[in-house]
Amino acid sequence: MESLFINQLAVFYFKKCSEIKYMNCVESSKAVEILDFSGACSLVKIEGKFFECLENLQVLNLSGTKTLLKELPALTNLKSLKHLFLRGCGQLEALPLLELLHNLETLDLSQQH
Repeated sequence: MESLFINQLAVFYFKKCSEIKYMNCVESSKAVEILDFSGACSLVKIEGKFFECLENLQVLNLSGTKTLLKELPALTNLKSLKHLFLRGCGQLEALPLLELLHNLETLDLSQQH
């Protein structure tokens, strides 16, 4: 049986995962297309360089990460990003520059308090 290499995975679901607090860049993560942290209520920090490694990312869901950030790190490297979900991110005060995300079709900022 062939071994499964994490660098070949395209989809990561951390939905409602209460154990994740910090995210650092994972080398060889170029295959990742979908990253879902929705409801990961303990996530408090995403390193600035985290998104630099995800050049093929198409869907980023940070919905419901209420304690996460006041400001997102730069997303300019996410040239393939089509859908950005920030629904219910109560601490979010500022967005990074989005005009370079030419493929962005969906930006969900609903339920901001």
